[in-house]
Amino acid sequence: MKRWVFPATSQGRLSVLAAALFFPVFFLAQAIVIIPDEIPDRPSFFNEPVTASLMILAWLLGTTTAVLGLFAVVKRRERAATVFLAVLLGLFVFLFGAGEALVPH
Repeated sequence: MKRWVFPATSQGRLSVLAAALFFPVFFLAQAIVIIPDEIPDRPSFFNEPVTASLMILAWLLGTTTAVLGLFAVVKRRERAATVFLAVLLGLFVFLFGAGEALVPH
């Protein structure tokens, strides 16, 4: 049982750790609401630098989760279920973030 749950490689452990850190950073970014004194003429993602920085950090954590997890699975033959779940989470975060950045609204 332990072999299928806990990662055996250091890359697998780092991948699961990055996935675990993703959630508090993401929810903190969603919880922070900054009300500006005046609404800008051209609203942008970077009008609120604290929220933007936290969202970029969350995206980087998700991408790191996917990269480290894929490296652990392919190169180091990691087979822990938590690493596979972390890779799925990381790929979803990466693709969603890339789509938001590349496709104009």
